[in-house]
Amino acid sequence: MKPYAHNVLNSLADLQDQEAATWGRRASDAARWGLGDDHAEARRRAQLHRVEALALRAGIDAGA
Repeated sequence: MKPYAHNVLNSLADLQDQEAATWGRRASDAARWGLGDDHAEARRRAQLHRVEALALRAGIDAGA
């Protein structure tokens, strides 16, 4: 993999981690305020962003 592609994928993975953290905070806030539906949606979105970040990093490790 070319260094530029590696940097781009790593930056995208970092952004996905940031999104996961944001949604995680939203899930915590929703749980604190007893908003069950909002809590479930925020947890789902946080998990999706974590999976995206892991997939990007796996692609980097595999040399994709």
